[in-house]
Amino acid sequence: MSTDSEIIDRLARLLGIAHGYTDVHQNENVTSDETKRAIITAFGLDVSTASAARASLAAMEKVRGAIVAPLVTPDTYGTIPVRAASGTNAEWRVTLEDGSAREGRARVEQHERGTVLWLDHLPDGYHELVVRAGEAHAESLLIVAPQRCYQPEQLENGRGWGLTCQVASLRGADDIGIGTLSAVAELARAAGRTGASFLGLSPLHALFASDRGKISPYSPSSRLFLEPLLIDPLRIPELAGSGAAKLLEGDTAAQMNSMRQSPFVDHGAMWAIVRRVLDALWQEIRSRNPSAEFEAFRREQGDNLRLHATFEAISEKLREQGSTWLGEWPETYRDRNSPEVARFAKENADLVHFHEWLQFVADRQLADAARAAARAGMEIGLYRDLAVGGDSGG
Repeated sequence: MSTDSEIIDRLARLLGIAHGYTDVHQNENVTSDETKRAIITAFGLDVSTASAARASLAAMEKVRGAIVAPLVTPDTYGTIPVRAASGTNAEWRVTLEDGSAREGRARVEQHERGTVLWLDHLPDGYHELVVRAGEAHAESLLIVAPQRCYQPEQLENGRGWGLTCQVASLRGADDIGIGTLSAVAELARAAGRTGASFLGLSPLHALFASDRGKISPYSPSSRLFLEPLLIDPLRIPELAGSGAAKLLEGDTAAQMNSMRQSPFVDHGAMWAIVRRVLDALWQEIRSRNPSAEFEAFRREQGDNLRLHATFEAISEKLREQGSTWLGEWPETYRDRNSPEVARFAKENADLVHFHEWLQFVADRQLADAARAAARAGMEIGLYRDLAVGGDSGG
């Protein structure tokens, strides 16, 4: 009889759990029994006792040996791989997403995919498949997908070319040491005039305004909103003639010039300048009531914008108190529906509105860049890279 450890090893192999790996220093790291158990359990299999582990192994071996895999996708011709000898007679029945059913009989045939069963042409969707061949019986999720992905209308008649860039690297003589959404517009115009169909951008996701040590666009706080550090303050219409514009003069102008000369982007130093200017400009704008366009943006974005802005405001306040990470936050601030969060948002409404306004400004400048791309003749225009995930404290 197999030992408990052998059963766990066999289950791990069936699930594709690696025995281990060799790290960058050529050290062999073996997957521990504890880790295997945790992953197997995460798959929904019970290994809490020896008898439960044996039952899980038997169930997995039954699935792996079934005539049809638990999930199958037909090829262009409607074939699905089966575990049966060529010439075997089989019956199949498919229950479609809409509840209707189709069924048929076919002989298993040899094919480049191995032995296969031919199904009728089926509509795209997630369907339930049942196959019977003699004593063998299996149920499967049948996924029928289009043979090709979405193709923009602009490319139906041929291929297009374009550029990709890291937005932060689009530095110029007039910025403060980091590429901005205005630089995106400038590059889009230049690329469009030379015949480019698109301009690809690194993720523009919101990072952490209160923690400029987090600089990777691939570990954002939120993928729903934009990074305010990419705002070009010099291109905000309301800045001209404002008191906030004077903050960019004197020592600040010298500091900005120094950052332009630096080969590296100093996110913290730049945000200290930009934030000061944007905050001063917001105070001037709010004193004469924000524009109807901003209010329309707030209504359109709804709760998502409000919650993002509240999160940024709380992060800012708690960081001032020494709580720099979600794990250090008081428990009541980790629940967006808590009375404390609601009270904070009410007592700090201006700060919350400020962070909402930052998103409005960034959205407006990105829209300007998109229009610049279209006017320059780009057939596709801007496309934005999407980070696979987000920061765990976002």
